[in-house]
Amino acid sequence: MDGARELLPLAAREREGEYHESRTLVELAKGTTKPVYIMARVTLLDPTLASLLTLSVALRVLLLHARYASTDLNVHRDWMALTWNVHVRDWYTAEISQWTLDYPPLFAYLEYALAGVAHVLQVPGFELEDAGTQVNASATVFLRSTVLVLEILFLFSGMYVLVGSLYHDRGADAATAPSVTQSSAATMALSLGWLSPGILMVDYMHFQYNSIALGLLLWTCVLLGNERKRLALDVGVALFVTALNTKHTLLYVAPCIGAAVLGVSFNAGEDLKSAWSLLQRCLTLLRLGVVGTVCMLAIWSPFIYHGQIAHVLMRMFPFQRGLLHSYWAPNLWALYAGTDKLLAFVMGSEREKAWSTRGLVGVMHPFAVLPSVGPRACSALSLAAMIPAILLMLRLGNLRKSCFHGKTRLGIVLFSTAYCALCSFVFGYHVHEKAILLCVIPLAPLSTLAPEYMRIFRILACAGYYGLLPLLFTPAEQVPKCAFFVLHSVYLHRVSQKMQVNESAGEWLYMRGFVVLELYCQFVHTWWFGHDRMHFLPLMLVSMYAACGVLVAWAMGLGRLFALHCELTAQNGPKSAKSE
Repeated sequence: MDGARELLPLAAREREGEYHESRTLVELAKGTTKPVYIMARVTLLDPTLASLLTLSVALRVLLLHARYASTDLNVHRDWMALTWNVHVRDWYTAEISQWTLDYPPLFAYLEYALAGVAHVLQVPGFELEDAGTQVNASATVFLRSTVLVLEILFLFSGMYVLVGSLYHDRGADAATAPSVTQSSAATMALSLGWLSPGILMVDYMHFQYNSIALGLLLWTCVLLGNERKRLALDVGVALFVTALNTKHTLLYVAPCIGAAVLGVSFNAGEDLKSAWSLLQRCLTLLRLGVVGTVCMLAIWSPFIYHGQIAHVLMRMFPFQRGLLHSYWAPNLWALYAGTDKLLAFVMGSEREKAWSTRGLVGVMHPFAVLPSVGPRACSALSLAAMIPAILLMLRLGNLRKSCFHGKTRLGIVLFSTAYCALCSFVFGYHVHEKAILLCVIPLAPLSTLAPEYMRIFRILACAGYYGLLPLLFTPAEQVPKCAFFVLHSVYLHRVSQKMQVNESAGEWLYMRGFVVLELYCQFVHTWWFGHDRMHFLPLMLVSMYAACGVLVAWAMGLGRLFALHCELTAQNGPKSAKSE
């Protein structure tokens, strides 16, 4: 029976959704190798994927009753108490505790809804008088349970659909290695996403709701990358506006998403010389603009009605906080600040002594030697770095079918989105270390698609996740956070080996450097300096060392974008020449 199936024409097998043609890049270049047929269906009925999903959920359930808790648990509990007990017009002006509401309106509505669920379930601790106090055990379990439910609804589903679309698309059928099939590559991609140590550490142990915005962003990429459904663009725009109003840090990728919408709406591959064709494209763009505007007005309407827009924006964008967060995010400015401190130390600056044991949060002009950097300079650098990705998005409508290395619309949308997020992380103003999730998570589905993506993801994930470790500093958190990071790094190394993506000598040394640095931070520093000196030095070293890896990943991403531009230009060249 299997032999009879092998005799079926390729088109028949593709119609059944079971097989797709796949060739390696070398085979395509030579044009001589016989096609290889591999599985391309991604389904939760597969025992491996079902086991992976069960493991992912079970690991999170184990964290629900963990005793350790961060300040963010108090923050979100207070926001729920605020939104449930205070009128909507006062949400962004009331101060029931030191943690004032500074997230977009849609997230505030979510806090209100979750507070309603807590009251229905009679969970104690969500009244105004509870604000500013320690979260009780029942409220802690409830809050972490809401993270789990929302992550399954948004991030798990978005990752699953994205991987299914990416690896089922005929344009993405690249065999990364002879031993890697499409189904195993998809499973490994889901593993890297669902078992992300960053999500486990930030959303469950530290406590946040990043999975909502990340999941909506993945759904947006799926819809913008859809080349068949007419209304996919409309729904994609609506979902991105929704995501933007749950977490405003998604403004980092707004230029990329906007360019993608423009690139698809004005498809240069179509005949735009005729007035009717041009009018159709303009009407499409106008329709998408109306969809986005209506969604935005619907979300902001209560605050527009009560005249609270200025208060909301002031809470969401506090530029007075300074260039760096109290714990430096591993980006360009961590290296900049570290260099400034080193120069000040060598020069014997008195100002350096004032900052030798703490961060620079809330300080507008913190540098002793180097010039200060303001929000405008950071924004200009971020946008300038995004230009290659934006230009690539503008060419999205021109993209022809390609059969290797993820050069489908979806693959390019996903990679460009992750790159733009990384640009904002590297060059942005007052960036939090947790923002690295916006760069790493979208890259996870692409990582097993081609060696180029795996090389970028490997160093970015290791450096970015290592930069999150100082968030968890209590003794009870040390073992789980290190276990999550080490297990993920080992698994990532095994996946790389399976894909035959070898480490360079420099990368090998850099990866082993994490072990040396962590041993210093945990043991040597206290032994050498004691408990009363140089408190900030371990944090500074972690930020600066992780920043080196993040910057290397950004440079590799930039190089990959230029390569994609060249490859797509060469790909479209014959067509252009033929049309002329």
